[in-house]
Amino acid sequence: METLDPRTQLSQASEDGGATALQILRPLVHFMIENHLTYPLVITILKALFVEVAEKNFSLPQKKQTDSRINMLTGVHRKDVKRLRQKGELLNILDKSFLGIQLISHWLNDSRFSDADGKPRSLHLRSVEGAGDASFADLVEDVVRQDIRPRVVLDELQRLNLISVDENRMVTLNVANISRDNTLQEKLSRLGNNLQDHINAALHNIKNPKPVFIDSNFFINNLSQSALQELTGLCAHLTTEALEQVQTRARELQENASLADAAQLLDSNRFRMNFGFYNFADSTLAPPPPPVSQSMMKQAANDPQIESQA
Repeated sequence: METLDPRTQLSQASEDGGATALQILRPLVHFMIENHLTYPLVITILKALFVEVAEKNFSLPQKKQTDSRINMLTGVHRKDVKRLRQKGELLNILDKSFLGIQLISHWLNDSRFSDADGKPRSLHLRSVEGAGDASFADLVEDVVRQDIRPRVVLDELQRLNLISVDENRMVTLNVANISRDNTLQEKLSRLGNNLQDHINAALHNIKNPKPVFIDSNFFINNLSQSALQELTGLCAHLTTEALEQVQTRARELQENASLADAAQLLDSNRFRMNFGFYNFADSTLAPPPPPVSQSMMKQAANDPQIESQA
């Protein structure tokens, strides 16, 4: 078997890593767009995350982590590295993540867009001559500092059912739809925890010769709808049974540990564990997409009009 020279190996590793990153990021980008996390915001978050991870996980033994080293590891400008490290945490920017949040807040708090009781009033889509009242277009102009037309904002808020527009082109805020869905919040929290641990387990297994975390899956193509339903039911049955067994034993071990000597518990390492399964299906008959070549990645990066074919 021919051994590749170091330069070829490095190039291949970069290409494979880039292709894997694209596969991971594509559904995450879909999730971010769906949840109003725009590209400029995500770039800001990523910049802060790059600095945080480099500082916490890539320091050298017996050496103080420096701005210069973090700059070398991440490519984040030294001025930004210094600013982000001084804050000591990710920037508090998520409250500003969605333009609609800012717009609705302005609608609720600015007297120009409220009635005599302080409640958000219905707004004309655009200013009406002689009316004197601030319009929805005025609201957008107050909040948006970019060249975005009021109609674009209107369409998105309508899609989210946050506003209603009647036949007279009056825009009304659907206050009842603004409240946070606690069930959704729990699902999003579970999503973050599960994906974080799954990725960490998979990366650990890649870097270590003897995998110690479960990260297995089975792939089969060209299934009928009835076969898919049967297999989905089988997956649900087996995973429920396995999870119940693991959960029962875990609680037994936890209770036994609580009866042990307290001093011994303080001296020993304590761990957390996340155990689960997953399955996924879609309607395509094609196999998983082939890896994206490095040249395709470079071309897509240089030309925003080119879509990845992965």
